[in-house]
Amino acid sequence: MLSHIKKHQLLHRYFSEGLSLKHSVSHSTQLIKTVTDPIYRELPGSIIELGSGAGFITDALVENVLQDTKVVLYESKMEHSSEYRSRYGYPCFKTIKSLRSYLTSIHLTQVDCIISGLPLQKFPAPLRERFLDDIFSCLRPQGKFIAYSNSSRMKWHLIQRFDIETIHYVPFNFPPTFIYHCSRLASDDTWN
Repeated sequence: MLSHIKKHQLLHRYFSEGLSLKHSVSHSTQLIKTVTDPIYRELPGSIIELGSGAGFITDALVENVLQDTKVVLYESKMEHSSEYRSRYGYPCFKTIKSLRSYLTSIHLTQVDCIISGLPLQKFPAPLRERFLDDIFSCLRPQGKFIAYSNSSRMKWHLIQRFDIETIHYVPFNFPPTFIYHCSRLASDDTWN
């Protein structure tokens, strides 16, 4: 649950800085729980969160993952990425030219879980396809990919590369959100 102070800070930032509504409104408790609960059951050794935004999912991860879990954050907004580095102590990168090359630079080859709150369905098609290819290659075989989006069209982009285990709909989040729990196909499977 968000504290009254954090809600007030978000509303203040929304009205004073003109941030997009999606990044300013708090995620519902149900959305956070639906995204993160399966992660806790898996006990991953490494997690990437793409599009950390205001940090609601990140806060839940920090509270519940094992202490030796490697967590890497991506957030393009400078004020968030600097804050995350100091608040959590996790690596936080600001540009995604290649997720694979970034992981290599911090001595990771593949990860157990990737969470994405990025609006992938709004990316230009070539960028979206390249980005999903990158996510696929960075996950270990049977690694988990959890994407949340306010579009049901994400399914068609994900099904080409991942086994979609479940799709949840959270109507009381603002905006209402679809959560896709996927796993990477085994290494001998192909998605082409």
